[in-house]
Amino acid sequence: MAVIDIPTVNITPGAHTYGPIALADTDTYAVFSIDRTVSRGSVQGFNGQPSTTSARFSIEQSSDGINWQEIIAGTIPGGIIGAPNDPGDTSIIGVPLWPGVNRSGRVTVNSTGAPVTIKGNLTTS
Repeated sequence: MAVIDIPTVNITPGAHTYGPIALADTDTYAVFSIDRTVSRGSVQGFNGQPSTTSARFSIEQSSDGINWQEIIAGTIPGGIIGAPNDPGDTSIIGVPLWPGVNRSGRVTVNSTGAPVTIKGNLTTS
């Protein structure tokens, strides 16, 4: 099991990479979750953003630490995305890892629109 914790941080539009971490040879699955409700100062998380703010999150894997391959990606929109009684406080993507040894994993966040506050983690198992 490996974990990348992303602390509560404000990010500006553009690409931001977190990691890499070593993946155990026995790890077969990766899950990335993001807390949509966090804020830091005057910058809001995704639930407090307009729909013009979004971020594309990708989980990437490498067998040499140099060449990275995207294994899954998803776009998280700004604004409330759930039902009124379940506003969608967390966004999650998960994917099977490619088999192998000496693998590494990381997360890339590419945001557009306004600055946004993020907090989350990538966990493998």
